[in-house]
Amino acid sequence: MKKRRGLLAAAATLALLSGLLAVHAETGSSGNATTSTFVTQAGSDQLVPTQDAYLTGDVLFLDSPLTMPEDIFVQGGRLYVADSGAGRIVSTDLSGGDVQSLGEGILSYPTGVFVTDAGEIYVADSGLQTVAVLSADGRLLRRYDRPQTRTFGANAQYQPSKVAVSDAGIIYIVSTGSFDGVIQLDQSGEFLGYYGYNNVQMSMLETIQNLIFTEEQLAQLFNKIPLAFYNLALDSKGMCYTVTQKTDIAPLKKHNIAGVNILNSSPEVENLADLCIGPDGQIFTVSESGMIYELDNNGTLLFAWGGQAANSERRGLFTLAAGIAVDEDCCLYVLDKERGVVHTFIPTEYASLMHTAIRQYEDGSYADSRDTLTRLAKLSGDVQMVNYYMGNNLMQLRDYEGAMESYRRAGDSAGYSDAFWEVRTAGVNQWFAAGALALAALVCGGLLLGRLRRRKARPAAPVYYYTDGRKAGEIGLGENLRFAFKFFKHPFDAFYEVKVGARGTVLSGTVLYLLAFAAFAFYYAGRGFAFSQLELSEISPFYVMMLFFLPVGLFVLASYMVSEINNGEGTFKKMYAGMSYAMIPFICIAPVLTLLSHVLTLSESFLISFGMGFCVVWSGVLVLLAIKEIHNYEPGQVAMNVLLALFLMIVMIFVGSIIGMFWDTVLDTLSAFGKEVLYRVTG
Repeated sequence: MKKRRGLLAAAATLALLSGLLAVHAETGSSGNATTSTFVTQAGSDQLVPTQDAYLTGDVLFLDSPLTMPEDIFVQGGRLYVADSGAGRIVSTDLSGGDVQSLGEGILSYPTGVFVTDAGEIYVADSGLQTVAVLSADGRLLRRYDRPQTRTFGANAQYQPSKVAVSDAGIIYIVSTGSFDGVIQLDQSGEFLGYYGYNNVQMSMLETIQNLIFTEEQLAQLFNKIPLAFYNLALDSKGMCYTVTQKTDIAPLKKHNIAGVNILNSSPEVENLADLCIGPDGQIFTVSESGMIYELDNNGTLLFAWGGQAANSERRGLFTLAAGIAVDEDCCLYVLDKERGVVHTFIPTEYASLMHTAIRQYEDGSYADSRDTLTRLAKLSGDVQMVNYYMGNNLMQLRDYEGAMESYRRAGDSAGYSDAFWEVRTAGVNQWFAAGALALAALVCGGLLLGRLRRRKARPAAPVYYYTDGRKAGEIGLGENLRFAFKFFKHPFDAFYEVKVGARGTVLSGTVLYLLAFAAFAFYYAGRGFAFSQLELSEISPFYVMMLFFLPVGLFVLASYMVSEINNGEGTFKKMYAGMSYAMIPFICIAPVLTLLSHVLTLSESFLISFGMGFCVVWSGVLVLLAIKEIHNYEPGQVAMNVLLALFLMIVMIFVGSIIGMFWDTVLDTLSAFGKEVLYRVTG
C-alpha cells in the first residue's frame, strides 16, 4: 500500500493532547484507565480519535523502582528488565509470582537483554563491552568479547548496547558507534559480518559539491558517515527489525536476508527508543516521548496512543520511555527509564478484532476476515486500516468492484488500480465482440463517406504563406484561433506571421491561455483515482490558478524584459500572442491524457507520463521558436534569453515573498497613519 510521508509523524504531535485527554486513575491500581487512541481517517492523512485499542493495567515495580533501566523482554511468562544502574537483570513472573535478581557481581552496566526459548539470557553489557550469557538461575555460561578476526577491523567499535539471537543461533549485536551495521556472531563467537545499513543522507549543497568538486577538494570536507542503529528485534521467522535515532527518514526498518529495508512505511519520528514484534507479526514501537505505535507487518499504521506525563504520574503516560515488549496474548509492557517502572497495556475487543482480521487474512480465511472487518467497522467507523484490509479480502474473494470502493476509501491508489484492471478485463471480455463490430462499422462508414466526398469538387484549403495582405486585427477571432493548427506543420512560418502582425491578437492569445488553463485544471483535478487521490472538495481554485498563471505569466513578462535589453525585435503584444500559440500541444494532448487516466492502470502509467512529457517538450520547443522568430535571435541568444528570464523569475518571486512578509506591517502602519491624520484634521 502506498504510504504518505509524514503520516505517523503527525501522531507524535498528539502526545500532549493524549495526555490531556487521558482518563486518569490512581497510579498503581488496576482498572481501565486509558490514553486516547488515534487512527488514520480513510482517504486522508488526518489522525482522528477512535475507540480505545488498549487499556492501561498495573504499574510494575512501583514499590521498588528500578535504577535507570534500559531494556525489557518477555519470554515464557516472565518479564526480564536490564536494570542498568544496579548492574543486574531483574526477572519477574507475570502471573504475580517471584522476583529474581540475576547477574549481580557479574554484570557492570547491562543495557540490552534477550532470552531464548531454551531459557538462556543474553545480556549486552556496554560497561564491560561484552555480551554475557546467563543461565535461568543467573550463572555465567559464556561471554562474547570483541572479535579478534582481521575482518572485524582494528578500529571497529565494539560496545554492545542491544542483543538478539535467532533460532539458528546467530547473535545480532547493536554496538554503540558502530556505523557499519549490526554485528553478527555465531555461537562460537566467530565474526560473520555486518548486517543491514543506513544510507547517508546528503543535502542539496553536498550533492552539488560531489558533482563539481575534485577529489582533493572533497577530501578536505568533513566526511559524512551513516547513523548507527539504536535498537533491534527479531520475529518468529528470523526477520530482523531495527530503529535508528536522530533521523525522521525511515527510522524503523525491516531487513531481508541481504540486509535491505523492505518495510513500506515507517513512523517519521526521530526519537524511537525500542520495538518488538507481536504474536501476529504486528510491529510495536515506542518513542522516548512515550508515543506507542502499532503497525502491521508491512508498516501500515493500526493504532497510535500514549504520551508524556507533563507534571505528575499517570498510568499510560511516561517521563522517558526506553523499552517495549509484548507477550503471546498481545499484552504490552513499556519501560519508563526515568521512574524505573513498567506500564502494562491490555488489548480491548477493538484491537483484538483488528488482530483477528489480519490473522485470518494472512491464513487465507478471506470470508471470515471480511466478516470480522464488517464488525470492526461498526466500532471504528470509516478509518483507513479497515478499508485497506477490506479491499485486500474482497480482491481475494474476486469482488473487484467492492475492492475498488474499499481501496478508494482507504486512499490506496495501487490497490484500486489492481482492482480496476480486473474490472476492465472483465468488461473487455464481455463487450469485445460488440465493440469490434461497432469499430468495423465506423471504419467502413468513414471510408464510404470519404469516397463520396472526393466525388464532389472542393475548394482548396487556404494556405498561409507569410501574409495574405491583412493584419491580425482585421480578421476575426475564429480565424486567429484556427491559425493555431498551422503550428503543427509550419511553426517557423506561423511565428513569422505573428512577428509581422498578420496573425495573433491579444484577444486570441487570452483565449488560448484560458484554454491552456482549462486543460491544466482538468488534468490536475480530473485524473482517475489511480493517478490522483485529490478530492474536488480539497482543491482550491485560487491555488490551481496560481499554479498555472504565475509561472506562465512571469516567464512571458521576464522573457520580454530580457529581450528589451538584448536587442529583441518583438513587442510585448507579439510575445504575448506568440507564447499563447506555444500552448497548442498542451491544449490538445492534456485532456486526452486526463480521459485516458480513467481507463488505464498504474502498470500502464508510462503512457500518461510519456504523453505529458511529450506535450510539455513540444510546447517548450515552440516557446524557443517563438523567442527566436519574434526577436530574430540566433540559437545562442535564445538560450541566454531563457536563462536570464528564469533567473529574473526567481528574483521576482523572492521580492514578492519579501513584500508579502511585510505587507501586513505596511497596511497596519498606513492604517495608523490615516487614523492619526483623520484625528488631527477633525480636531
